[in-house]
Amino acid sequence: MICFLISIGIENIQLMTRKGSYDTGDILSNTTGGLLGAALFLWKAYTLTNPDWKKLMKNRRRYRHRAKEGALFPYSSRLHVIRTTLHATKEETIWEFYVSKLGLQLHRQLVPENSGETAFLFAVGRSQIEILCSNREEELPEQTLILSFTNLDKVKEHLENKGIQTSDYQIDPYSKHRRFSFDAPDHVKVTLIES
Repeated sequence: MICFLISIGIENIQLMTRKGSYDTGDILSNTTGGLLGAALFLWKAYTLTNPDWKKLMKNRRRYRHRAKEGALFPYSSRLHVIRTTLHATKEETIWEFYVSKLGLQLHRQLVPENSGETAFLFAVGRSQIEILCSNREEELPEQTLILSFTNLDKVKEHLENKGIQTSDYQIDPYSKHRRFSFDAPDHVKVTLIES
């Protein structure tokens, strides 16, 4: 788009100043040249910053070949994760940590009859966090919750002001963006990645 607009600007200047001639062929060739230059730059930048690019491309081709056989492949561009589920043991801990400290907004609470369990659904932007609470003492496995934010420094500061101990910044191996994490009740590790 930038190449196209600059090209139109140059042609219009030539038309107004009568230095040169206005030619739509120039606009097309300048735009195409700009696109090719940008593509070559991105390709070269990618190969320099990713030494394992050949292996990554080979794995991606293998993944696409296998994925095409899957039932959801035709719809994969329109699918996105909207809900993740965590397990907990005490309702008081959920209210104290997730509502009071983190400030998650409770969207819905369900209490099935005669089960002794409670289900909480929290809204986090366009996503949801479901927490299934057993209301009994039990050992839960390690759980992970990963969220993304645009301003990690501000979020980290707010968490520490609420008394939540956070880790130092690290680099996420997949996205190469900054991340940090903190521990939540019931063996939950919350990781925040800069988007």
